[in-house]
Amino acid sequence: MKNTLHILLILIPFISFTQNKIKLKYESTNDRQTRVYNKLNNVLTLSIVCKDALAKGKKFLIRKEEIVKGEIISNDNLVSCENKTYSIIREKDTLKYKVNLCDRTKIFEKEDKQKIIFGGKFLKDSLKILVDYPSMMTLEGKLKADHSFIFKPLQTENDKGYFKLELGKEYPILAITPPVKAKNGFSSYCLVNSQKTKNFYKEYNIERYYVYYLKIK
Repeated sequence: MKNTLHILLILIPFISFTQNKIKLKYESTNDRQTRVYNKLNNVLTLSIVCKDALAKGKKFLIRKEEIVKGEIISNDNLVSCENKTYSIIREKDTLKYKVNLCDRTKIFEKEDKQKIIFGGKFLKDSLKILVDYPSMMTLEGKLKADHSFIFKPLQTENDKGYFKLELGKEYPILAITPPVKAKNGFSSYCLVNSQKTKNFYKEYNIERYYVYYLKIK
């Protein structure tokens, strides 16, 4: 009986820890025709998908950093968690609505999965970015980037095709980056990974790149 109790006491923290992690996966365009269409139209896409029931009612909060020569020059939360009041005039009445956009990032309110789509279209000297949540308007932005930049996943999927993020902790989820250029003129995106998001300039001489972080809480 004592041995059984000891085993349970050991397992309880482990069980609690595993239940504190959410499964996600990356989803890219697999259709050949769509890939060709996107290439011709200078379009990039990558999605983050969650079907884990443990994420029900949780908020998916995304933050973006712009890093130039190893220094963070901008740091932006895509969704403000502040309560805001909007006034709408209807005939002789003024109606007030309180809105907190963070509440619109919750999943499974109406859908059985969360799919956040990152989309980009190259312009002359920049990249137009769209971040599409299923439960709110698409968020738009413009980044300084040329045609060598790509969406680079920063988490490693396991052999079952997913990765896990711990609740309440922020993780680098996606980079928008040019390739690493070797001395022989060869370029590669493979070296870019989640372990060195702050060191791309020091390690690989990537002067400008962007990192998106995700926190589920």
